[in-house]
Amino acid sequence: ALAIKESEGAYDTVMLEKAIASRPDALNGLAQVRLGRMLFELPSILGGDFPAAIALFEQAVEIDPNNMQALYYLAEVYEQEMEEKKAASIMARMLDVSPVDAQLQMSTDMLRLAIGLSQRIGKIELSEKLKEQRQALLAAHSDLMTRVSVAVGGHGGVNPLTGE
Repeated sequence: ALAIKESEGAYDTVMLEKAIASRPDALNGLAQVRLGRMLFELPSILGGDFPAAIALFEQAVEIDPNNMQALYYLAEVYEQEMEEKKAASIMARMLDVSPVDAQLQMSTDMLRLAIGLSQRIGKIELSEKLKEQRQALLAAHSDLMTRVSVAVGGHGGVNPLTGE
């Protein structure tokens, strides 16, 4: 099983590590993506490890070069490591992926995130290409959710500055 169990407030990664050791290609690298994401998001004091996350995402991409989630997460961790050229190169690879039906929503969501990341690192042309690919997916599949972002300030109620 690829379950992550919670023990004493921290996530136990042993099950994922065992799954990767026994069948690294299981579920097209899902265990690597999950463990890599945990290592990326955790602070280093709690076991976070960017180089280990990179290795896991690279392994997942090697197993499944069309895994948009692994590609985006790899680009994101490269950007955090100040490797913007590598991040842009990985996001450019996302343009070559032709998502299968089962991965359409995930692909659309990862393209949305990649659009923002490419803009933040100043790759406007890449961002536009990613946006075109995402728009084509949305146009071709009306059942996909757009996941439109809305900026929200505060938690509702009266704005203390304006009284509105």
